[in-house]
Amino acid sequence: SWSIRWPIAGITALLSALIPTWLVVFALHMTSGLLSAGAIARIVRQVSASPVAVITGTVAAVALTARWNPGGNDILHGMLVPSSVAWCAVLWSVERFLAARHAASGVLLAVAVVVHPLVGLQAGAVMVAASALNRDLRWTRVWQMASPWLVVVVPSILLLVDLGSSASMIQVPVGAPSGKIGR
Repeated sequence: SWSIRWPIAGITALLSALIPTWLVVFALHMTSGLLSAGAIARIVRQVSASPVAVITGTVAAVALTARWNPGGNDILHGMLVPSSVAWCAVLWSVERFLAARHAASGVLLAVAVVVHPLVGLQAGAVMVAASALNRDLRWTRVWQMASPWLVVVVPSILLLVDLGSSASMIQVPVGAPSGKIGR
């Protein structure tokens, strides 16, 4: 059955056929953490040319979100979790957007949706809405970012809605009315 963890579990299982599972998990965890820190550093660099700002901004973003983030959507965790990998994709999406690489930004948002739907849906919605409200940004640029994201979002929402209705039916106690006519 489908789970929010299946993309990471699937990648781990595939790679585990070649190298030990612990090494796959370690490599994915470290890679997503280092790439997230790299994305934050590049975002800060676009705002400030100061090397001190880049270092302190990166350290602060990683350290502060690990403990004081409402909702617990940490950028880094003590173990490999799908949301950390999705946040890595979102951070690179923001960096690509700021570098005027709007299509690449949208593709990375789509990756985030596949890896962790909640992170990808929320971050994508905020980025698309903020971009659409930006008067200095042409609509073609907004569409370049939004279209790859929407290609993944629409089926994802339909899948999640279907899973939600299926999950509610599975939890019906034996003998209780199912709400379905003719069954």
